[in-house]
Amino acid sequence: LLLAATLLLLFNPLWIWDLGFQLSFLATLGLLITAPGIIQRLDWLPPAIASLVAVPIAAAVWTLPLQLYVFQVVASYSIPVSVIATPLISIITLGGIVSALAGLIWPTAGSGLAWLLYYPTHGLMGLVEFFNQLPGSSVAVGKISLGQLLFLYGLIALACLIKWLHPRWWLISLVAVTVVVLPQWQQASKLFQVTVLATGNNQILVIQDQGQVTLVNSGNPDTVRFTVLPFLQKQGINDINWAVALDKQPQLRSGWVQLLGSLPIETFYDNTDLQRPLSQGQNWNDIVTRNSIASAVASREANYQPIPVGEILSFGSTSIELVNTEPPVLLMRIIDQNWLLLGDLKPGFQKQLAKTIRFPELQVLWWSGKSLRPEFLDALQPKIAIASSNVVDAYTAKLMRNAKMTLYWTGRDGAIQWTPDGGFKTTVEDIEIDIDVP
Repeated sequence: LLLAATLLLLFNPLWIWDLGFQLSFLATLGLLITAPGIIQRLDWLPPAIASLVAVPIAAAVWTLPLQLYVFQVVASYSIPVSVIATPLISIITLGGIVSALAGLIWPTAGSGLAWLLYYPTHGLMGLVEFFNQLPGSSVAVGKISLGQLLFLYGLIALACLIKWLHPRWWLISLVAVTVVVLPQWQQASKLFQVTVLATGNNQILVIQDQGQVTLVNSGNPDTVRFTVLPFLQKQGINDINWAVALDKQPQLRSGWVQLLGSLPIETFYDNTDLQRPLSQGQNWNDIVTRNSIASAVASREANYQPIPVGEILSFGSTSIELVNTEPPVLLMRIIDQNWLLLGDLKPGFQKQLAKTIRFPELQVLWWSGKSLRPEFLDALQPKIAIASSNVVDAYTAKLMRNAKMTLYWTGRDGAIQWTPDGGFKTTVEDIEIDIDVP
């Protein structure tokens, strides 16, 4: 195996950084080193079945640490799925080889044989989809360090080299789980962190409060798939305590369906009352999105609550008050700081707000990056301004600089995080700025 890997790397040295090459090498190493021992311990099973069970276990043992390091997720049913799917994979693989050879001789015969693989292939896809829909199909463990990765592979090597440890595999497993889970649990139990995600023009915020999680807005399905879920997985978050859906536009709230299908949500607060009868003026997209979210909330058995205007709701160390429904205006008190979330406010509405509402002293203004009127900014007077946008209105940015406000925007700074001890920092290293909010 080492000789083959060396020859392949001599042919293309860059493969050493290729994840597929790394996983293939580790899986093959597991089959050569670990699978024979597992088969011996399964001697009470028929040899064919013992081999069927041992192969996915051996491959999983050697590839799991690298998967944790890269993806931060454990596929809970991977081993049973691999065991069940092995016969189908064998049929598809052998059938593909036979149909390819037949196609070289007689294309019609090759096509006919390939058609016979339709049912095994769709059976395999259905099997994977079934297990993927089961509760707990994936568990986020959070990002592990390079040191933890090397320690896990050191444990596997010790288990293979020291015979005394062979019957005590459970001890190695316990140590490995402790090394991965304990640091993440300790960090989560002490962490208070607010993150404004870099999601284009979508305003999405995650509050991690000593193990409790609040999510404000979801964005569209692509935003959930490529930004929200990866962030939650990296943080080791497997459920959401409080979800707040402020956006009313269908394209900005459609991601909740995918999010509810991936993670349990305890309480779902909605700026749109799903229990209110549909109005005649609603368009088709509104109706489809509303019904899809209602179905997803019901299937997850989440506690659904419409957000009342003017009422203060408490989420751990955070409280929120909905000032206006459309466009959304939300006042959040996070520990000892006041954050104001603004939707897409028209100039006339800004002028009205500046005259009619007296906000408490603001530390953070979070808005869409579009134009804000000077009198509106004078009425708010925040210390920090955060724009969830790729660009910021130039005149508004100039007003903020003149008022000595600190301006962040996600299009330039990436995700923006705040902690009580560390203040604000950006996730783009070359422009990282640490600022404490008074």
